[in-house]
Amino acid sequence: MSEWSCDVLEASGYQIWEASTGLEALEIWKTNASQFDLLLTDIIMPGGLNGWELAERLSEEQPSHKVILMSGYSPDKAGNIQPHNFMLQKPFTLENLTEIVRSCLDTAHLAL
Repeated sequence: MSEWSCDVLEASGYQIWEASTGLEALEIWKTNASQFDLLLTDIIMPGGLNGWELAERLSEEQPSHKVILMSGYSPDKAGNIQPHNFMLQKPFTLENLTEIVRSCLDTAHLAL
């Protein structure tokens, strides 16, 4: 996630945990899982673990976990977005970002 995205979300009152790779995100998750309400991740990430895989691993541990996947690809090329996940199309505005985060957090999680 870009620095300006983090700044906007922090200014909106959200606590942000930032990771450069999916593997780094997993390590942060392992020690702080109870503090997370939402995963906001790019689908394409460096380090051998993409956003789909990261979301799947976290959802195995905490099925009620909410996910927003970001991609510069068109939705039909980005893959199969699950009904319980949100998609944020790049490029996006600051308003798009804050709206989708709030909407995702306010939406009841669908049981799978």
